Order: sequence, then structure tokens, then C-alpha cells
Amino acid sequence: MVAVPKLLTPCLGEGTDGDALPPDGQFSMDWMKGFPWTTQKPKVDAALGLLRSKGATKIGVMGFCYGGHPCCWTSSEHEDVLAGVVCHPSMQLEAFAFGGDCAALMKSVKCPFLLAPAGNDMATWGPEAPFVAALMESVKGAECVIKGYPEMSHGWSVRGDVSDAAVKRDVELVMADTKAFFAKYLA
Repeated sequence: MVAVPKLLTPCLGEGTDGDALPPDGQFSMDWMKGFPWTTQKPKVDAALGLLRSKGATKIGVMGFCYGGHPCCWTSSEHEDVLAGVVCHPSMQLEAFAFGGDCAALMKSVKCPFLLAPAGNDMATWGPEAPFVAALMESVKGAECVIKGYPEMSHGWSVRGDVSDAAVKRDVELVMADTKAFFAKYLA
């Protein structure tokens, strides 16, 4: 688990620790339904406002699992968001949790995205998947990159056991890919 800076704790809501799971660690679709874009938007807008007030003019967004959902919405609404990265994406929650259209959300993305799906994410987020095809139809779709990590399981980049050599290798790879992707678009 990653420590959440006190500055961000109010943005995440009471009883959360920054993870996409409730504090008891058990996934609940009912719990997840409490976090649609309309709930997340004011928090994201406040964070973006803070960045802008500190002089940021080029912004990148990064999400893990469900965190990719607000990243996509943020890209669709903010012209100064110039790149996005999502590890083990779960933007399909747009449809499954919130009743929206995930393909339409993917098409609305306005910046290049790097998606890093785990092996068990590939059916939904691999290069041939329909939602990825929709992302490739977005304004910057030609610059989007899908790099799968077939040996990994969903969540590996933040919850993986880095004492396992393969997990450690792929965590280091995805972080290096992330840095390079952001450097390309935010430099």
C-alpha cells in the first residue's frame, strides 16, 4: 500500500487509503458505484487548479485500475492534460458500474495514453480489444501505446510482491516506460 499525502487525503473521501478498494480490501461493485465521474470531477478539478496555481502548464495523469477512469474523463475535459498512463486499466467500469458508454469515453480522450494491462487484463485492454480500438479512434489515438505485461496479474504494479523477480522486473519496466512516455509529451 502506498502512503497517501495528507494534502490528498480529503480528496479521496473518508475511510479510504488511496486504493481502489474499500478499506477492508474486498471489491464491491456497490461500493464502487459511489465513485462516478460526477463525484470524482470536483476533486480532480481542485487538484488541477492547485497544479495550475503553482505554474503547471503541461499536465500528465496516471491511474491504476479504476484510476484510469478519472484519467480518461480528465483528458476529455482539460486541454492542458497532455499525456496519460494507466496500469492494469479498469475503465470498463464506465459501463459496468456507472451505466455509461466505455467506448464513447475512450473515443473522447484528447491526449496520448500508455496502457499497461496485465495478462489477465488483455481480453479487455489488449491491442485487439474493442475498447482499445475505441481509444485508437480518439483525437490522439495514433500516439497511444498498449504495452501488455502477460506474466503479471491485475494490480501487480502497485500491489505486486517485488520480492518475486518477475514482478520486480515488470514494475521497474512499467515505471521506466511511464517516465519515458511522460518525458516525451511533457518535456
